[in-house]
Amino acid sequence: MNVYFLVYDEDIREESLLPFLDSRKEVLDWMTILPASVLLVTRHSLRQLTRMLNKKYPDAQFLLAELKTMEIDGMLPEECWNFINSPAE
Repeated sequence: MNVYFLVYDEDIREESLLPFLDSRKEVLDWMTILPASVLLVTRHSLRQLTRMLNKKYPDAQFLLAELKTMEIDGMLPEECWNFINSPAE
């Protein structure tokens, strides 16, 4: 299972994005953590998620990065670190 960090611009509205993520079988779970960003859990590749998002939001700019738990650090609530380190379906 992979955990990705999605950061998006103002062309993607949270009110639109979150229901879209709920409707996609590629996305097993998600969590909002910071403004204009979402953690995503999936078995799919970075390229597959990029195509999915680009199809829905063709004019938007976004950054999608895989989080490797041994290579990240920061100040987030424990709930976020648990989500990253132990993703659930």
